[in-house]
Amino acid sequence: MRTIDVSVLRDDVEPIVRDVEAGETVTLTRDGRPVALVTPCVDPEGPQTWVPAARAVGALAHLGLPADVAARWRGTVDENVVTEAEDPFTRWEELQARLTEK
Repeated sequence: MRTIDVSVLRDDVEPIVRDVEAGETVTLTRDGRPVALVTPCVDPEGPQTWVPAARAVGALAHLGLPADVAARWRGTVDENVVTEAEDPFTRWEELQARLTEK
């Protein structure tokens, strides 16, 4: 990921757009502070961005999902979906240990 000051955009926008089209994400800064991310557009049928479960539930609640439904949904997600990155080898070893116990 590249960082570019917004003052550069006026003169060099075309090469930046080409890089973004090629898949690069660019962080725009002003006085050294990040102010925006320029990312490639994603095809709705293609790969999606993953968001934390709490953020997804919060977004649905913000759109009017009743709190009790949001809480039940969050519980279901926590019980059935891996929501954090994990070591696949450790997970495989744990699964093997459970299988040999039976």
